[in-house]
Amino acid sequence: FYLDLQRYCLLMPRSVFEGFTLAVARMIGLKQINFAFGLTGLPEHEEFVDNVWESLINLDKAQWGSMVLFFPETIALFVLPRLFPTVPWMITIPLASIVIGYFAAADASVWNLPTLKTEFGALPNVVAVLPNPDALVQCDDFGGLFLASAAVALVAVLQTLISAK
Repeated sequence: FYLDLQRYCLLMPRSVFEGFTLAVARMIGLKQINFAFGLTGLPEHEEFVDNVWESLINLDKAQWGSMVLFFPETIALFVLPRLFPTVPWMITIPLASIVIGYFAAADASVWNLPTLKTEFGALPNVVAVLPNPDALVQCDDFGGLFLASAAVALVAVLQTLISAK
């Protein structure tokens, strides 16, 4: 905002902003296929489209435990805010999911529900780890680090402008 670049972003057509937002939303949504159907152990491909195709051709291996939770909650997230707009459903439903996941993980013989623990194992109980200052000095490619950081910052600024508009 110090360089006053936001006025140039406003010159971009609305369809560009909507297309960018739609593309990001589509990628996030398609990435959820494996979680929605409980598909695990599928080979990872380099291209996103190949991963989506791999998920679709393996739908016959879907697990009911994930679908029983995913689809009713997805429908609820679309319907309940329209019926009861004063209730914060985007907070309430995920909190209920945490409780369901906790009890499902406690007795996996009854409900085989994939959780973060089944996906990543036991996570360490550490809130934050401070970086080693010596490791920061030993970075060999400050130019690459700067370009990557600038790209992330640019996308963050664009997304902020899109959502603020």
